[in-house]
Amino acid sequence: MFKFHFKRGLVFGVLGALTGFLIAWFTPKVYEATAEMLLGEATVASSQMTLTADVQRILEVGQASDANTELQVLRSQTIFFQALRKAASARNDENLVRDWVRLYLMYDVLTPEQRVTQQDQGSVAMIRVRANDAKLAEEIAQAVTEVYNDLRTQNGRQGLQNAMRYLSAQESATKKALDEAETKYKDYATANGIVNIDVTTQAATQLESNALTRLNEAKAQAAGASAEVTALESSMSSFPAKVSNGSLVQKPTELQQLEGQRGELIRKRAELSVRYYDDHPRMKEVNDQIAKIDSEIKSVKSRGLEQVSRNTDQINPTRQAMEQQLAIARSKRDSLQQQVNEAEAAYTSQQNRMKSLPNDERMIRQFRRELEVADGNYRRVKAQLDELKSRQQTGIRVTPVLSDAKAYIEPVAPDRGKFIFIGLIAGLCIGLIYSFVVEGMKLRVHTSQQLADLTGLPVVATIPALGRGKQKGLASYTKPGAKPGESFRHMAYTFLAKNHEFPRTMMFTAVGNAVGRTSSAVQFGIALANAGTKVLIVDCDPVRGLASKAFGAEARSGLSEIFNKSTLSNESGDVFASTVHDNLLVLPIGTDPSKTLADRSVAQLESVMDFLKSQAEVVIFDCPPCDMFADASRIAGLVDETCMVVSASTTNYNQIPNGYEILHRAGSKEVNLVLTDASANEEAFGDATKYSRGA
Repeated sequence: MFKFHFKRGLVFGVLGALTGFLIAWFTPKVYEATAEMLLGEATVASSQMTLTADVQRILEVGQASDANTELQVLRSQTIFFQALRKAASARNDENLVRDWVRLYLMYDVLTPEQRVTQQDQGSVAMIRVRANDAKLAEEIAQAVTEVYNDLRTQNGRQGLQNAMRYLSAQESATKKALDEAETKYKDYATANGIVNIDVTTQAATQLESNALTRLNEAKAQAAGASAEVTALESSMSSFPAKVSNGSLVQKPTELQQLEGQRGELIRKRAELSVRYYDDHPRMKEVNDQIAKIDSEIKSVKSRGLEQVSRNTDQINPTRQAMEQQLAIARSKRDSLQQQVNEAEAAYTSQQNRMKSLPNDERMIRQFRRELEVADGNYRRVKAQLDELKSRQQTGIRVTPVLSDAKAYIEPVAPDRGKFIFIGLIAGLCIGLIYSFVVEGMKLRVHTSQQLADLTGLPVVATIPALGRGKQKGLASYTKPGAKPGESFRHMAYTFLAKNHEFPRTMMFTAVGNAVGRTSSAVQFGIALANAGTKVLIVDCDPVRGLASKAFGAEARSGLSEIFNKSTLSNESGDVFASTVHDNLLVLPIGTDPSKTLADRSVAQLESVMDFLKSQAEVVIFDCPPCDMFADASRIAGLVDETCMVVSASTTNYNQIPNGYEILHRAGSKEVNLVLTDASANEEAFGDATKYSRGA
């Protein structure tokens, strides 16, 4: 049984391995290309801390705040799709863009820590692109680095422009404040002839100066924060809330500039409203400029220059960062306004204190303080603006590319070894399942009673299945004192009890490869011989010759020599081999097994059959399986009884009627069954073993 399972499993395993090999062979090969970039290097901070925090925040709009953010942007569909479109454009193959989803699923950006510990950390990022073409994978990986740096450059330039507009507005305001303070100081000093400040008022003046300085700084910062909010709100309109996988919605540069100018004018009008009424000429001039800008914006929008994306939308990371920046700027503006209120209260208190001083002295000191504060504010804004202009000349820093894209020569998929191994294991499993199902569907018999009930034929003897190592070999019955099984003794005594006329012939055959056929013939012959009957066992199996080998007569003359003689005389008696058992002789197969019983003529068979009957009272023929060879059919009509041996472990029930039909058609007079490998727990001899142990 195990042999059948092993063979079937092996065959299916080989087929499974072959199937896995074919699948791997015909599966398109996948090649991999990689490039490395250094994350977290690009920065907008000044080494000399020239730029203030509000300018720094404007510069950081649209830029990744840390390495992890850069990593997420690199992994985004937008970056990959733009890189793929760039590679497709270089190849002039737009079909690649249609296949972008499949290629994106094989795209990833890894870090050294992620490769080792499966944690997302920023540092050196390895861009990994996989495609069915090594060159294409290399081109896409290279395009990813270029597209990402282009995006960083574009955002950096936009932030730089916003910061310069913000500082330009502050420069105009501070320069104007400086000019006004200087004019006031000179005019008042000239009109009143004031040259020196009295030392006695120095302490009070210093306190007032400090309060005024804090107030002016708070106002300047508040004005700058308000301008920052206005600039961010104006710039944010150029960044849509969502972008497609392929392209972003952008406004024309002309429209962006107009909206920026409008924001600056609104900020300027807010500053003037503190000093002048709405009907003041300067207020009217600013309102006229705002109306003119609104007219130009409306004209630009009417020309329909905005670009609209047709692809799937996703959240715009740049606008999202600007919204966060705007929220921070608004919070800062409110905080600075509170500081202005507090500074104004402190300054008012100090002014009340200065009322006790001579009016001229107080006024000249106030004008000088205003001049110093205005000069400091102007110099600070001018220095920041010069720093940004320098950056505009030197360029925007981008993410360094440590290694250009390079494709591996060998494909990374499919793994043929893995496919073959999986196919082998799957084939083995399927083969074993198939084998067990096939064997399980076969109807088998396990006891003599079951066999008799199913076939309607008598079961005259059984041989138990004693397990490996316990079953007696055929040679053990050829030794002195060997006893046959109890079931064969029953068979022999039942046979003798019928008072048959002697001589009588019997044939033992089998169906399929049932074991125990020759053993059954030998045990039955020994049981008859022990009962005093002269028995002759004839080995008619030229293929195996088990009876001849068991009695050590395989090299002797035998049945073939009797058939080859033209006449049969008493001298032929030397072909019979004697045994250790009284009354038992064996006729070996002979030295010429080329011809079987099926090759003999009727006259030869009848002549030999008569001769053998003259040599013993019972002649037992050991023939090959009746459904595999024709030998049993050849003499079935010439013998008195036929015993068909079946196995409870290897014989399928469907084979038994087939064998019986063969023998019946061949002329068998009486067919009995012998069951081998029977269940020791369900047969009567099982109780006999227990009986002997309990004695």
